Formats: sequence, C-alpha cells, structure tokens
Amino acid sequence: MRKNLFSKAAALAVPLLFFSSMVQANAPKPKRRSAVVHVVSYNIKGLPSFTLSSEYKEGRYPLIGKLLSGKGGGSAPGLVLLQEAFAAQTNILLEVANFPHVAVGPGVNAFLGVNSGLYILSRYPIVEQDNVAFGPALCLSWDCLANKGAQFARIAVPGMPGTLEVFNTHLQAGREDSLARQGQVKILLNFFRKHHQAGSPVVFGGDFNFRPGRKQQSYLTFAEEKSLLHAGKYC
Repeated sequence: MRKNLFSKAAALAVPLLFFSSMVQANAPKPKRRSAVVHVVSYNIKGLPSFTLSSEYKEGRYPLIGKLLSGKGGGSAPGLVLLQEAFAAQTNILLEVANFPHVAVGPGVNAFLGVNSGLYILSRYPIVEQDNVAFGPALCLSWDCLANKGAQFARIAVPGMPGTLEVFNTHLQAGREDSLARQGQVKILLNFFRKHHQAGSPVVFGGDFNFRPGRKQQSYLTFAEEKSLLHAGKYC
C-alpha cells in the first residue's frame, strides 16, 4: 500500500516556523518562533484476524503500541496517524501507546459493522475534530466492507502560536486509478477547505494509494491544492 504525506510549511520531524501575530506601536519586529512536532503515519494492517495469516497474529498490537510509546527504543512521536486499525485489538495498541488525546475516524458501517480504521493519536490537546465518510457509492470490491473516509483534528501544540491542523485518510486500494478514488479525492479536498484556516500549518497524511510517478488523475487533482506541499520534497 502506498503511503504519502503532505505537509504545509515543513516536512516531518523538522522545525515548523511561525511568526507572532502581536504588533504594537514602535515595537521591534516579532521574533520568529518554532516548534518541532514528530509525526508518524502508519498503516498497521489491522484487519479482522480471520482474514490474516499467522504473521499478523494478535501479539503484534501491544508491540506496536510499545514502539509508539517510545518504550521500545527511540523517541516517541508527538502525533500518530493510523490507518487500517479495524480489529478490536486496536484497543490494546491504544492502551499500551498511552496517548492522552485520541480522535477516532468515521464509525462503523451499518451493513457489516466495520469502521474507517482511522485514528489520530496526540500528545497535545485536540481542540476540534471532525470526520467525513466517502460513502457506499465511492468504493470498489473489498473496500466497500469498511467505512472509509477522512478525519480532521485541530491540535494545540505548546509554544506554537495558533493551532496545527492534522488530516488523516485512507483512499481506495488498487493499482488502477479508479473513478472511486478520484471521487474520494474530491470529497477529501472539500473536507480540507472546510476546515483549513489561512496561515495555519497543516499535516495531511494517510494511505493514499497514490502512485505519483504514473501521473494518475487522483494524485494530480490532489496536488493541485496549492496550500499543500509534498513532504517528500523536503525529507
């Protein structure tokens, strides 16, 4: 599955630069301020156990949670964007990872009871959140079993003037650039424009299933959003 991460103003795990908005008469120019936010986007392949081989047995969920918590070695990320977290064992991952703030994506599909598999985990307060589902008209094959869509969280990062906007999504699977995925991208961009505040930094991550090198229409449409830059150009 193809993962891409789009970010405004900075790439992952590098300083995001901001300027104070306070202006006073005869005051010196505002000092440039910075905050560093480490972000992980992770498709955990958390499908129901009967659909997976023994390689993906239940014991992996606490291990993933431990790694995300920083207790498994390395530094803990400040934000985690999960995709394909469908299985009930995801709750074990969340408990072990121990993030104080969690936003959950679109809920269960009324037909089969499978949710979107999307989560945003944050070390910082989530002050606003919203979801959008792509709906049954924009899916193909096995993807129709899940309630795929996108989620948004506005996050208050200490030391950052204003807030950080975080979006997470999982688009239609498959090597072909289907009309379903192209339609999902249109919903995705409208969802972004609904919540984006001019001047606010953005992290837009997920499992897009894009193949940019093939110049697929779904990627080209998404890339036309001028307020987003491909993080791959910077890291």
